[in-house]
Amino acid sequence: MGLRLLSSALNVSLPSVNGPSGGVLQECVQFASFAYVWGPVASASIGITGSGEVASQVPGQATNSGVPIQIIAASPPAAVPSSCLATAPSAGLTADMNTLQTLGANGILGIGTFPQDCGSYCTTEAANQYYVCPNNECTASIVPLQHQLWNPVSAFSSSDTNGELITLPSVAASGASSVTGSLIFGIGTQSNNGLGAAQVYEIDEYGNFPEAVLNGVTYASPNNGSFIDSGSTDIFFSDAHSLASTGIVECSGGYAGYYCPASTILFTANVYGSNNVSGPVQFNIANALSLFKTGNAAFNDVGGDSGTGPSTDYVDLGLPFFLGRSVYVGVAGANATYPNGFWAFQGAAAGAAADAAKTVVRSGAETQ
Repeated sequence: MGLRLLSSALNVSLPSVNGPSGGVLQECVQFASFAYVWGPVASASIGITGSGEVASQVPGQATNSGVPIQIIAASPPAAVPSSCLATAPSAGLTADMNTLQTLGANGILGIGTFPQDCGSYCTTEAANQYYVCPNNECTASIVPLQHQLWNPVSAFSSSDTNGELITLPSVAASGASSVTGSLIFGIGTQSNNGLGAAQVYEIDEYGNFPEAVLNGVTYASPNNGSFIDSGSTDIFFSDAHSLASTGIVECSGGYAGYYCPASTILFTANVYGSNNVSGPVQFNIANALSLFKTGNAAFNDVGGDSGTGPSTDYVDLGLPFFLGRSVYVGVAGANATYPNGFWAFQGAAAGAAADAAKTVVRSGAETQ
């Protein structure tokens, strides 16, 4: 969760956020792709252009005191702690995304199902995510909620704080150069963000589906927790060895970790909510290398390994899942019926995937 900006994209100086024992908080975040970002925590007012939404303080804190964000440092004064970073299972590389060239954007806006990016766990446990680095030696630190990175939606001054709706169009099997969709803040708060006929899947306390079943294998949270994540560029699921009977093979060389089957394969995952509902989700997986050679940036059928075997595998329904659907993301603690938060969507049809997309943001009844 939270806003993360490249230091090179900032032209202002922001006040630092310190750890409980003093010293500027640093954060290390590694993603499902094993890429990571690293840098200090600062305080800022966050405004979403085109939506009218502003987050100028954490709930319960002083007016205009700011919301914690991360400044991604291209040249950090202290080395990234090895305790934060796991090594990718296939290519063996852990990718640095601390520059414009490697990140491919000026920042990341995290607006998922949690109000903060670590929550109550990090208030009592040093979780190898937040650090303080006196004398350039980094030690993991506990962090109170108000100093963690916040989901800006939870800190908006409007009534649209309970979640968001993401709507993206479908793309052809051969991909597209880009897609344009909508990000609408609030769920059921305005005339254009009601749930309608979407099926609600309450997530568990870990932010996962309690269970997901794919290719006869049950992935149970938390050890093999499966989830929906618009920040994951592709669909990551299982591993090539476990899927060999389906025709899945892993790509070679620099594309190791992606799937390169000889022909497109249709998969169906059954997902289960904590509210005792379940339903199927279908997606296609095509040859990633062939797709990348098209020169397109948005695909409906790119996938790869989530782990190395049954003990580490899970299902990550990344941005591929969002294309061709309207997906609602309910924030934990904002709805008494679904206290852990939820995802809601319609239909089992194979969605589309995008490695690059443009998004129009809207709040409530505002138009694009």
